[in-house]
Amino acid sequence: IDCLRSGRPVVATAIAEIPYMLDAGDGPAGELMALDDWRIDIEKLGAIIAGLATEPERYSIAKSRVGAAVSKFDVSTMIGKYEDIYTAVLGDPPISEHSGLVAGIDG
Repeated sequence: IDCLRSGRPVVATAIAEIPYMLDAGDGPAGELMALDDWRIDIEKLGAIIAGLATEPERYSIAKSRVGAAVSKFDVSTMIGKYEDIYTAVLGDPPISEHSGLVAGIDG
């Protein structure tokens, strides 16, 4: 996420939630690679890095997706998603219980 916040595409392994984190809707904000028996194939990693460094269009496409990918981790967006989850699980609390939650202050 920090790399995305700096405006740069990411090279990462395609494990757990990483593909979702990099997804920009029209492709990843960088390059994903599979692990080989839970190990990083150094030659494959080198080829990906070299490709991004020597193929301006490939890098440009990945970089153009960074904004869409990082927007999922905007604090306001994340607070809203957490509130949606809690509301779905617990029900909608009275408005007085919401006071100051987003602003970080007490009612």
